[in-house]
Amino acid sequence: MADAAAAARAVSSGRRVPGTILPAPALTSGAAAANGGFPPHLKVIRQLGSGSYGTVHLCEDRNTGKQVAVKHVKKAPSHGKSMLREIRLLARLRHDNLLHLLDLPAVSSANFEDIYLVLPYMPSDLHKVIHSKHQSLSDKHVQVIITQILRALGHLHAAGVAHRDLKPANVLITHDCKVKICDFGLARGDMQLDAEGDEPDQASGVLTEYVVTRWYRAPEVMLLPKQYTSAVDVWSVGCILGEILMRKAMFPGKNHVDMVCKFAETLGKPTEEELDWLPHDTDAYRFVKKVCPPSAGVSLSALMPGSSSACRGLLRALLRWHPQQRLTAAQAQEHEYLRAYRPREAPVPPEPFDWSFDGFHPTARAVRERLYRECARYHPEILERDGISAGPPNRPPAGAADPARAAQPSRPASRVAPGETTPPRPLPAVGGVVDPKRRVAGGAVPIIRGMGGQ
Repeated sequence: MADAAAAARAVSSGRRVPGTILPAPALTSGAAAANGGFPPHLKVIRQLGSGSYGTVHLCEDRNTGKQVAVKHVKKAPSHGKSMLREIRLLARLRHDNLLHLLDLPAVSSANFEDIYLVLPYMPSDLHKVIHSKHQSLSDKHVQVIITQILRALGHLHAAGVAHRDLKPANVLITHDCKVKICDFGLARGDMQLDAEGDEPDQASGVLTEYVVTRWYRAPEVMLLPKQYTSAVDVWSVGCILGEILMRKAMFPGKNHVDMVCKFAETLGKPTEEELDWLPHDTDAYRFVKKVCPPSAGVSLSALMPGSSSACRGLLRALLRWHPQQRLTAAQAQEHEYLRAYRPREAPVPPEPFDWSFDGFHPTARAVRERLYRECARYHPEILERDGISAGPPNRPPAGAADPARAAQPSRPASRVAPGETTPPRPLPAVGGVVDPKRRVAGGAVPIIRGMGGQ
């Protein structure tokens, strides 16, 4: 368990931890085949999860002895732009609370199908923490977790990126309560979301079923397709905060109609002012006026007994019908509920993320070529191996050939605000993906055992 005072100072610090690139693996297909297809320097320990893209395994890097998470993406070119977007964001956006790419091991050939993403290993996620029967969350735990989520979003939004799929399962968490947001496959540039309309689930009707697991979708995602901004992420933070407090989803709608009704039941039927972002001559506007039950909303203090008034005030400021009336991620960090955890110095603004790569028709060939170039940024030796010219510049400048080694601006250390000296107590137990040998009495699995930095 970390020392309380040291943990408190770490929680409020703004320090960055620069990533390190893993040594280039030998380009030997035989060794990879003997290792189940994984790069030979990565020893597979066990599978952590799976999805439509493939699997995630816990591995040991034989070169460093450290554990890493390796995402094995099968038939990567068939996943369209989402995989390319995720890799470019993971490789280029650096922040303590954003997952980052450690390595993109050399692909088998220019005609590859599978790729491997090497990422920091995070033992659990917020969904498991919230819904664990063995886990209690103090008010300070809530503050630390939400602060870190907002710091990550503040960095993303300042770079011109909207996550669009924020939910508890995409908030990874460590034993000492350090948080990293993951899964950037649905991310877009703010103010131009879905402009190209190339997604298979795009809808031109009243509501769209695309973007964000339904329970965490903002009203405008369902009511105003193609015209929403990064404010959708702020709504998702409100849903996550409510779920932490209630230990269950705040808006568990069965479909989009049910979702909008649940918004009105909890928050109150929207006024004309709260709907002025929605054109009155649209089916969506008429839909809201018709289906929303007359309601002034429910008392959040009754819905979330034990929560502080400051916490409920932040929740209301995040869950506003009107996107422009919600706090921004940066403003939310200044709210009285979280103010004690703000850094002493303002974070260094990120460079705007370059979305120019995104303007192409996503055929399998086009995606494969671009993924290959991304791999070559980490392993330029594959160009010579495959007899391919360097082509257009897509690598870091001289002196920063390894993307994750590029020099990062340092953040000054900061301390807890006056009067805020005691960190939350360690989370004693929570379910998640951990070593079975770490189980304790009663069947609980200790994931978060102390408080670390943000």
